[in-house]
Amino acid sequence: MEIKSSFYIPMITLPIIISDTIPVSSTLYYGALITFGALFICALLAIIISTIRKRRSKGMMEKIRDHEQELFRTNEKNELQLVMLNTVIKATKIALWDMEIKSDDPIDPQNKLIWTNDFRKLLGFTHEYEFPNVLESWSNRLHPDDKGRTLNAFKNHIQDITGRIPFDIEYRLLKKNNEYSYYRATGETLRDSDGKALRVAGALMDITEAREREISFFARMS
Repeated sequence: MEIKSSFYIPMITLPIIISDTIPVSSTLYYGALITFGALFICALLAIIISTIRKRRSKGMMEKIRDHEQELFRTNEKNELQLVMLNTVIKATKIALWDMEIKSDDPIDPQNKLIWTNDFRKLLGFTHEYEFPNVLESWSNRLHPDDKGRTLNAFKNHIQDITGRIPFDIEYRLLKKNNEYSYYRATGETLRDSDGKALRVAGALMDITEAREREISFFARMS
């Protein structure tokens, strides 16, 4: 019995030639056919999967590049806004401060305070050792006539669990040159779900020129 046969699969030609000198049953023939067909299908699937992975990888890389560009643009925007904010702060004589609250008592020494360098400069100081990051650095320089109401306003604001009592007050502070200047202080407090104060941050503005003009005006009117 002579069997000469060949079959073709797209892109791949798989000839099967079985000589009449080697008796082969039809079962062996079809088994070989199925084997070659399975190998081709596996190879084709591998090509398809590889193509899909490459496309997905390319898409992911494009998304990553787009995200990086967006972050870069956002960073540039934030830096520009920070420069603008610093410019405004310097032009308006505003300084920032921050307090992490450990207890309900605003004068608790455990509360972590940060006076910025701009805050120190408003009072004529340069270094932290001259004006340490403790509450007394500020409170001990309050004018005697302003100290009580200022500390009470600060305490009432922090202990108000409703968050409705603002901290917005004017007072006098003793500067390094032993002269008093007028300032306006404001603060906003971050609270937990129960209204307990967690952190308070604020700003200090030098309003001495405006207050002196106001005092001079009323002096002339009297």
